[in-house]
Amino acid sequence: MYLESRGEARDFARVRNTCFEQARQAYLVGNKALAKELSMKGQAYNVQMKAAHEIYLT
Repeated sequence: MYLESRGEARDFARVRNTCFEQARQAYLVGNKALAKELSMKGQAYNVQMKAAHEIYLT
């Protein structure tokens, strides 16, 4: 359970970071709608990462 929860949290963090980086790139080229969409996805993955991390702590 420990390693599974940690791995899951780490996976969510990687996907979150990718979304935020892609959002930054979209914003820099002027595609603000895509930037917002990707940012919102990143925020959702952040919530999932925190939930997986909480499981690890319990």
